[in-house]
Amino acid sequence: MENQDLAKKNPSDISNRPIFFLDGDSIAIVDLSCVYDALFDAFDRLTRSDLNFRDKKYVQHLSNWMEHEATNILKRVFPANHVYQQLTYPDPDKEKGETELDGAVQWGPFLLLIEVKGRQFRPQSRLGDIARLRDDLRKNIEEAHVQANRAKRYIQGNDTVVFREKASGRELTVSKSNLRRIYPISVTLHFFAGLTTQLSRLKSLGLFGESDYPWSVSLADLDTITEFVKTPDILLHYIKRRIELQGSESRIVSDELDLFGVYLDTRLPPSLLWERKTDDGQSFDFMNIGGGSERFDDWYQYQRGFGEKPIIRLDLPDNVIELLDEFRRRDEDHARWIAFALLDLSPEAIFAVSNALSKYRGEVGPPGKLLRWSWRSGDISLSLVFARGFHVDELRRHTFARTNLERYRHKADRGIAIGIEVEDKLRPFECCCMIEEQWEYDEELESILRRDASKLLTNRKLPGRNEPCLRESGIKFKKCCLDRIQSQRHK
Repeated sequence: MENQDLAKKNPSDISNRPIFFLDGDSIAIVDLSCVYDALFDAFDRLTRSDLNFRDKKYVQHLSNWMEHEATNILKRVFPANHVYQQLTYPDPDKEKGETELDGAVQWGPFLLLIEVKGRQFRPQSRLGDIARLRDDLRKNIEEAHVQANRAKRYIQGNDTVVFREKASGRELTVSKSNLRRIYPISVTLHFFAGLTTQLSRLKSLGLFGESDYPWSVSLADLDTITEFVKTPDILLHYIKRRIELQGSESRIVSDELDLFGVYLDTRLPPSLLWERKTDDGQSFDFMNIGGGSERFDDWYQYQRGFGEKPIIRLDLPDNVIELLDEFRRRDEDHARWIAFALLDLSPEAIFAVSNALSKYRGEVGPPGKLLRWSWRSGDISLSLVFARGFHVDELRRHTFARTNLERYRHKADRGIAIGIEVEDKLRPFECCCMIEEQWEYDEELESILRRDASKLLTNRKLPGRNEPCLRESGIKFKKCCLDRIQSQRHK
């Protein structure tokens, strides 16, 4: 093709034919991703000329390969014995029927239900054919979600269920009472750009009408993300945030790796995105998130021998990372759930925790003394109990009592307390406790808090109503201790 002819080509022709042969031995490649799409599309069309090959070999091989790749990628983050591929289970929609789930991961109180789809994303769909676009999105994303939800209904309809891995015969036994989160994941072969991060906008195409969304991610993006999350709790928390973002149905435009990059910087708190307000208190109509993926481009360049190796990790203070690492070393569901909850703290709360850890470790008095600190973030009350020279059982008792008391004081539904023996140089904390239950008025706890509040009156200047409480609780004085202090003064 002559150069002048190349310049005259329609953009849609370039998308369909992205390789152009120039004079001599030269070629022009317009976009490498378009090249792969065009090659895949050409091969897909070729397979349709031999349906016996397509149905019995190609489609089945592609499906098996994707399932194998997706589960192997997840083994970077989760131990292999927690990851399952090609599972069978009783079909909840058909009496005595049996159906399949492409993959699953159980990690303590968390369960991932994985469905993969490798259907073609046709050029006509990308270039404005609405009917084909709807069909391709339905076959690649919505159908996968429907199948994952079928497994979810099977779990929710029984106290205990069993999935069986076809190849090995391994059984995945799931007890509903032990589960706290079930996350459906739709893995696609093709990259659907910003469409998979804005599933609510697909309602106009007749998809996801019930406002129930999975985490939809391409195989390539899943591959990149698992290179950098390193630990199960981080990946699980990212999935939580992504599904929450979908459920907010906000018009936030971004692709997966931009969102993941911003997550590593901020943990995607709702206040930054779908709950964010303008200066005059209005909700945002539109938000575009970019720039988060550049670090991954630098990393891939480094893998090819160019540039310096970028440092890519979740941005948290070192002493908070030490806390999380200790929870990860404790191989128990309770510790995994608390680590996950700590990642849910607001940026302000993380900063406050880090400061408290740095400040109060050295301020505990002689042996037998305690120092307490608390903060509220969302529906979580977090307390740190610093002790010197306490027997472990006594420290645990104090930590448990502080969990319940501070949860009640902050009127929170979740209370977490961490007991720290400051003389222990080997571990960042000794014990931890988490209590979850709906807040209710309790006269006994009120009496304890009134006595506790009276201690603040001695030689202390009280803050203004809208100033931070003396307890450094992260909330205003009027919402923390004001009422109890006033009741003490009136006695």
